[in-house]
Amino acid sequence: MVGEHIIDTQDLPPSHTSPNNLSFLEEVEVNWQIHVLVKLGKMRATSSKYAYKVTLPIKKDGRMHFCCEYLPLNTQTCRDAYPMPLIDNVLSQMGFIEWFTFLDLQNGFWQ
Repeated sequence: MVGEHIIDTQDLPPSHTSPNNLSFLEEVEVNWQIHVLVKLGKMRATSSKYAYKVTLPIKKDGRMHFCCEYLPLNTQTCRDAYPMPLIDNVLSQMGFIEWFTFLDLQNGFWQ
């Protein structure tokens, strides 16, 4: 099940940017990655007025990395008053626990 998350944009109108001019190969890559993300349930069709540029930086292994430039949205967003805890504090609270687990996330940035 997918959780819901609300982004507080302080009642500002939706922001958007013009799309980048992509080469034919970049456009094929973007369409393929969108197809994969939809299939995985990480992306869905929308009629939102928010729209941002897609960039494709090259990874060390030569593959293209699908990224969205959310800077205009970030400038509108009201910051969360409850940031994530510091990892050192979490580890110190674990004390002498003998068993604990971790998640091996293929693409942690989607979590």
